[in-house]
Amino acid sequence: MKYIVAILRPHRLDGILEKIQEFGLVHFTLSNVMGHGLQKATEEVYRNVLDSKDMHEYVKLELAVNDVSLEPLVEILKTGFEGELDDGKIFVLELVSAISVRTGERDALVLG
Repeated sequence: MKYIVAILRPHRLDGILEKIQEFGLVHFTLSNVMGHGLQKATEEVYRNVLDSKDMHEYVKLELAVNDVSLEPLVEILKTGFEGELDDGKIFVLELVSAISVRTGERDALVLG
């Protein structure tokens, strides 16, 4: 089993979620996050006040998958990147165990 963490730009999320659900994966976690990378700070004027932002908004998508689903899902996630600076990242971690709190099912049974 693998645990995928993808950090994406928010405007790319809808297309990715649609493809993931078409693939048949319905269980995932989504969070709004802030991050800092190589991209320089942006400046904007709000109510005549100059505001400098060095943290950028992203979404974090977390997926627990079986080994067979890993590569197809990574390919789906890659479509969310545009090849620009600080586009995001995909991390793949080994998942030791998964347990359903409600049913007590373990591992592959939990992933569906």
